[in-house]
Amino acid sequence: MRGQPFKELAIIAVLFIALLLPMLKLTGQTRRVATLEPEEEQEIAILRDSWVSFRFAHLPERCELTVNGVKLWTVIQPSEVQFDRAIPLPIEFNRVDIHVVATWPEGTPETVCELTIEPDGLDTKSLSFWNEVLLDEIYSFNWDDS
Repeated sequence: MRGQPFKELAIIAVLFIALLLPMLKLTGQTRRVATLEPEEEQEIAILRDSWVSFRFAHLPERCELTVNGVKLWTVIQPSEVQFDRAIPLPIEFNRVDIHVVATWPEGTPETVCELTIEPDGLDTKSLSFWNEVLLDEIYSFNWDDS
């Protein structure tokens, strides 16, 4: 009586796979359990087209607007005390933090600056701030309380 090598090889392969599948499920499940974390709703930043305007009491030498380390707008030696522009702002969790840097010529008295943003689909928000010579602050706009 002669053996059938293909049949024997197929039986061994089926037995090997039958043992391998439960082992993969066990080891894979252990790995998944160790990395499970509570699910939280995570909202990514949404770029919203926004109308941004600056209004100054005294003409600045330079004004910069930065969000998340990215300079979105720089105005050097503006000719008017009010200027505006459409800018897409990354609004995350109904909030955006805007870093404003503005400089005025020496001898400028304490002055006020008003920053207004009007994102599509959200209420208009304004902040006014006083400074002289150098303004370097981060301002937060939040729409949760609207």
